[in-house]
Amino acid sequence: MMPVEAPKKVSRHKDVVTPLLDFFQKAFERRPVWMLKCLRCLLKLWNPTICKKASKYLIESILASVAYQMRNGPWHGCWVQFGYDPRKNPGSRVLQVITLRLQAESMLEGRNQEP
Repeated sequence: MMPVEAPKKVSRHKDVVTPLLDFFQKAFERRPVWMLKCLRCLLKLWNPTICKKASKYLIESILASVAYQMRNGPWHGCWVQFGYDPRKNPGSRVLQVITLRLQAESMLEGRNQEP
């Protein structure tokens, strides 16, 4: 089941930082799925002063008033706009997260082998 709106306890953060809330609302109008790192980079370009002042906790608290976080699946770790389900929209496939994990030991072993 996908969330449709923010929980009551999170909604109180809407008045904390109006510029941040406006920024996130505009970002989710452009695209319904975002990674936190991408949002922070975009925020840094948009308003570096606010980005420096806002802690990770504050950013995530305000984000939680406009989006929910996917915990697993192809969009794990992404923030998704309330009311949007990326699993039901084929166009969301381009917004999936790709995770690469390399083990240092296996990389070193392969390096010393002859082709």
